Amino acid sequence: MPSRLLISKLEKYRARYLGTFAYRFNRRFHLETIHSRLLLAATTTGPRPARLLRLAEGTC
Repeated sequence: MPSRLLISKLEKYRARYLGTFAYRFNRRFHLETIHSRLLLAATTTGPRPARLLRLAEGTC
């Protein structure tokens, strides 16, 4: 039986897990480019204020 802490973490990050799954599922036929696309996205995305990052966590 899963602990309450594990369940609360799953509830908190459910949207992120779903987003990650959807990203990988949509690119399942192009797995050889997934690392380069992730690197490109990470290097071209500008800095985000901590306020916006915390706001995103609250919606998960």
